[in-house]
Amino acid sequence: MTTRANGRGLTSTDVEAERIRGGGGKEEWPDLVGKSGEEAKAAILADDPKLTVHVLPDGSMVTMDFRLDRVRIFVDEEGKVVGTPRKG
Repeated sequence: MTTRANGRGLTSTDVEAERIRGGGGKEEWPDLVGKSGEEAKAAILADDPKLTVHVLPDGSMVTMDFRLDRVRIFVDEEGKVVGTPRKG
């Protein structure tokens, strides 16, 4: 059983809240740099199917909000991943 700092066990609600906040699992995928955007998207969704994954041209304008349920994959003109995809 996982415990909180106060010594009490985590409830299923605590675990779900942490999952929603992005706790657990991978935060970034450096191994996908150089792969195709669609291949990278499939790999990320295989790790966590609840993520929202967007494949975008490098340099695209995006909102500045930080969301742990989202991964943006930036690709070059050939569709290859140019930077490490990460949650946010």
